[in-house]
This record gives sequence, C-alpha cells and structure tokens, in this order.
Amino acid sequence: MEKLINLLRQFDTGDIALPIMQREFVWRPRKVELFLDSLYKKWPVGSFYLWRPSKRQPSRERRTVGGQMAAEPLRYLLDGQQRLASLSMAIRDESGDLLLPPPGRRQDQAISWRGFFDVLNQNFFVKGRKKGVQKRIDRGDAGLVAFSDLIHMDDQTGLQRTSGIEKAVSRMVDGSYIGDTDPEKNKFRTRLLRVASMLDVDVMCQEVETSRLAPTPSKEVDVAIRIFERLNSGGLSLSAGDVAAAELAQETTSSILRPMRDFARETACVSLGLNFVFLTRALATVRCGTARLSKLPRSWASGSTPIEESWELTRKALQGAVELVLRIGWTNRRWLPSANALLPVAYFASRNGGRIPKKDAGEAIRFLCLAAWTGAFSGASETAIDHYVRVLEKAGEGGSARVLTEAIPRSRLSEVGQEDVKAESRMTGALTQIYLAYLVSHAARSWPSGQPLAELCKIEDGMERLEVHHIFPRKFMEHLDSGCDVNTLANYAILSRDDNAFLGDEDPRLSYGKLTTEQKRFARDQFIPFGNEEALLAEAYEAFVEHRARDIAKALNEFLGL
Repeated sequence: MEKLINLLRQFDTGDIALPIMQREFVWRPRKVELFLDSLYKKWPVGSFYLWRPSKRQPSRERRTVGGQMAAEPLRYLLDGQQRLASLSMAIRDESGDLLLPPPGRRQDQAISWRGFFDVLNQNFFVKGRKKGVQKRIDRGDAGLVAFSDLIHMDDQTGLQRTSGIEKAVSRMVDGSYIGDTDPEKNKFRTRLLRVASMLDVDVMCQEVETSRLAPTPSKEVDVAIRIFERLNSGGLSLSAGDVAAAELAQETTSSILRPMRDFARETACVSLGLNFVFLTRALATVRCGTARLSKLPRSWASGSTPIEESWELTRKALQGAVELVLRIGWTNRRWLPSANALLPVAYFASRNGGRIPKKDAGEAIRFLCLAAWTGAFSGASETAIDHYVRVLEKAGEGGSARVLTEAIPRSRLSEVGQEDVKAESRMTGALTQIYLAYLVSHAARSWPSGQPLAELCKIEDGMERLEVHHIFPRKFMEHLDSGCDVNTLANYAILSRDDNAFLGDEDPRLSYGKLTTEQKRFARDQFIPFGNEEALLAEAYEAFVEHRARDIAKALNEFLGL
C-alpha cells in the first residue's frame, strides 16, 4: 500500500517516469471528473503497478509541475498513467496550468484541465469541459473552488489546507452562497476538508522487478511490455496499434521512438490527427508490407535492415503523402476524408525512394478523392490498405500511381449524380471534402474578399479560416417559414470565416446584388448563377438547388475522371 499523494508527488518530480512504451493521455474530461468523484466518495480507484528494471530505461519526456525537466527516474509506471496524469493536471494552479486538447481534438482545441469542486452540489468539473463552467470560474463564482486552493503537495503542517478552506468558506459567505452561521459554515468546511484530504487515501501499489521474471537483462523490456499489455485496466482498451507501438520500446528499436514522437508533434501531423499509433502502422506497412498490426510477429522491428532506415524511409514517404493532401486543401482532420487512405500513397512513395514523382502527383490525388467518394476505407481499413499494398508490390518498382486508382473495385465506382449532391447534408462529408479539393485545384477564391481558398486552407496560430456558407441562409429561410431543407451541398459555398460573417443571414438576392463584377466571378466559380435575376429569389430555391446540384455533379465527375 502507498499513499496516493506520495505516488503523485513522485510522478510530478519525475522519480516515477513514464516508460517509452506508454501511450499518450487518452482520458476525456468527463472520465477525469468521474475519477475525482470516486476519490471524494472513497470508492476504489484501482491498483498501480510500478516497474523497477535492473538498469535505466528510455522514458517519455515530461516536464514537472514546476516546468523543470523530470529527475532521473527510479521506477517506471506500467499501470496508472491516466489516473496520475489526471490528478497532476487537476491540482495545478493558474500559473502552472497545462493546456492540452482532449483525445482526438486539434491543438487549437486545447483546454484547461484544472479541477474545480462545486461545493453546493458536490460535483466536480474540469475547467475546459463546458463553457458554462468556464464562465462561472472567470467571474469568480465562490461556489466553485479550485483544487489548487485545497491540495498542496508540500503542505507538511496542514496550514495551507486550513487557510484554503477558510478562504473558500469566507468567499461563499460574502457571496451569499451560505449563511453566516457556525452550523452552516461547518457543513461546508466538512465538504471542503473531504476534497482537500482525498489524496491521502491508501492505494494498492505493486512494484514489479523484472530482473526476477526475465531470464536475461535483455528480456526484461519484453516482459514489461507483456505485463503492460495485460494490465491495462484504466483508460481505453489497448488496440493492436498500441501494442505494436509498445513493441518499439525494445532496446534494439527504442532509438526511433523520439524521432517518431517528434514527427507526430509537427503541425501538419497534429492537424491531420496522425498520432503515434498511425505512424507505427505506417512503419509496419513500409517495413513488412502489411497494415495488420495484430498479425505482426514480435520480432517485426528487427532484421537485416536497420529499423532506423525503415523509419527514415517511412518518414519521407509520409511527408510526401501529407504534402499532397495539404496541396488540395485537406489541412486538418475535419477536411481529411480518411487518414488510412494516406498509407497506400505513402507505400507508393516508399517504393520511389520516399517521394511521389511529379508525374504521379495528380493520379495520387485522384486516388485519394475516389477513395473518399467510394468509401474505400470506411470498412475494415487494414484489409483495404493491404489490398492496395499488394497491388503496388505486384506492379513492381517504378510503377505508376495509376495502379492505385485502377485497383478501386469497379463495383464501387459510379458517377456523382445530381441527387448525390442534394443528399450530401454534412458540411464536411465526403462530397464536400472532394468539392474543396476541386475548388483549390481550380484556384477558386472566397468572396467578396477574393482570398484564394488555397491560402485560407492553411492553419495559422492553430485556427482554421475556412467555413461552409449557406448561400440561402438558414435563418433567412426559417424566417420565411419555407420548409425547405437548406442543409445540402447544393446550397453550400466554401468561404473564409470573415466573408461568411460578412454575408451573414441576409437575403441572398440583396447580398449578392452588392457584389462587383469581379466578386461575382469568384462566386460564379462556385456555380452561383447570375445570368437569371430570379435565380436567387427565395421562391426559386428548389430550382436553384436542382440547377446547382447538376453543375457541381458535372464538375466533380470531370475532376474525378468518371
């Protein structure tokens, strides 16, 4: 048994380190809140397992609460990362706040993970989870008390804890949240003390000395990986990709882990959602010719070809694939139809020395767009990736990217129909994503500003500048009580955020009537009909949708070569 606060203190100072096999933080804010609630209610919160190897191991780079680099680790955390990381972020004060995006979100969606206790309702909140909570905190709501006011890692005498509780009670009295009576104040002192002391609980903590479990020192890491794989009792279940990524922690392959993590932190990878597990799948595909991580032998990363060479080739190939999608405006996960579709393109690049020849770039783009249209990677993605890998292997070295498009099953290929355009209601559905690629490739511009969409696609300061604009605005049509469905690609234009705000919810006939001849040309490039003065009348909406859906379908079919 060990005090939870002692484990957390060692985690924050770096005496307990994260082994390099560990995943990224995967808990969502609600999961953190439930964990805090369990501690408050004194419910079981699971065991912790620490690995004490016979020699120093590579560990994940991590800064302590004070911003300093972690100390030389004594032990490594095999199970309990999500819980300790959650607590570490929850008890930070405002000056040490760590902004981190929830799993699956972009860096520009990073939130504060500071913990707050709603004293009146006995609820827990992560600051950044809800805007309503953030507003209460920002206006100094005395009913919400920060963990950092109550829990102090170096409070040996308990004076800081007592002071924090008394200040919180005084603020609640001053704000008329509670009455200024001893029974009332004592009631809430008791609640706050319970929060302040909830890390003083004893938790099960087992130390694993792999020197006793492995026949030789070189086998210790393999034993630790197997234990890590089986223990995973918290967070999200380990996937085959997580296990394959953990395998790279072996001494013979650990040299590539930091370069891989550095690549995963690059702006484009973060924006596109290409995480470490995805990079592991790419590495396995390039090195072993298969994306089926669950079928890989344990020794897949060893062999005559050094793993460093395989990673360097994979990095170059992925870089080529990423540059390709950035070129057509797919600059973040919202616009990228499928990350898995990048792997056949990267594999093609790897067979060309890690680059995509200029003569093949257009065909590779066509493959990515056709894959989006046909949903080629919507099912068993590993099976789909391996299908295209086998086709490329069969084609041999120096083959054309055309073999990828030709390998798309004919049964899936069909022309984009007028009804397909009308049926696409998602603002970033497959057809809308292809439509963006079409517009960027045709040098389309936003209006009335005239900014090139190719420039607007680029992420600046973590912010996206593209928005989907309703040509017939929703509020305008709702005001008319027309009953028409305005959520269709046939009514969507892709503009800058500022232009979208400028056009707003005004009657399209009025807002478009103000455009100059050049601005109307920009709009006409997105199939806005100006030849007929009646086309933008509200009562002509159905005819507008039919006409524009036909024009978009025709343009996309030409673009896709259908």
